[in-house]
Amino acid sequence: MTRHSSARQVAICLLVLGLVATGYAIWVLVGTNVVAHHRAGLLVERTRDSWARGEASSVEAIVRIPRFGDDWAYPVVNGTDDAALARGVGRDTGSAKPGEVGNLVLAAHRITHGQPFNNFPDLRAGDRVYVDTKSATYVYELRNGGRDIEVDADVSWPLQPVPSPASGGEPAREAMITLITCADLFPSGNRNVVIGDLVATTPGSVGGVGRSSGARSASPYEPRPMPAGQEPGTGASL
Repeated sequence: MTRHSSARQVAICLLVLGLVATGYAIWVLVGTNVVAHHRAGLLVERTRDSWARGEASSVEAIVRIPRFGDDWAYPVVNGTDDAALARGVGRDTGSAKPGEVGNLVLAAHRITHGQPFNNFPDLRAGDRVYVDTKSATYVYELRNGGRDIEVDADVSWPLQPVPSPASGGEPAREAMITLITCADLFPSGNRNVVIGDLVATTPGSVGGVGRSSGARSASPYEPRPMPAGQEPGTGASL
């Protein structure tokens, strides 16, 4: 084998490896989004159909965030591992269920696998988050925007019953929601966090459509100051 022949074979191998790497990157960035978005849409549709028929579903809730678009809706699945987040928005299994007193913790990808929280930085204080279940729709109002709080991935206070660095694990006395995603478009060690309060409940709704008997206030809502270490703009360096 000549030197030129060996060099040509090495070049071919490198070209093949480059094409494989490029193909994989395209699949991760584009293919997983197409597949996951399609599956999530089917799951939302099937869940709403099941609820309308009075039947149970494998999905416990559907989350809607108008800030992300009028037709934005994703299934809420149990767990926050890779398998769960590939199906939709994951609920931390140790957190409260929709409407319950405590902290409902939801997490999702900002990029790949449908990228449900791709526009997370666009969230603003006062935005509404709607969590539909078979029996009711729960409306949460956000205290802060999507860029206001950034924490290290190892920080645990966003998962506590009272999501505050000063709570010390104290028991919850009201229903809240916490949304979590990567602070950057690509995987990093930081997370963005938004926190909201339950402000209304619509009993008898089916996935946000039909059978609405009117909203009733779940609890008086008063804007709360952010706890120390959570003030907008500080990045919550904890």
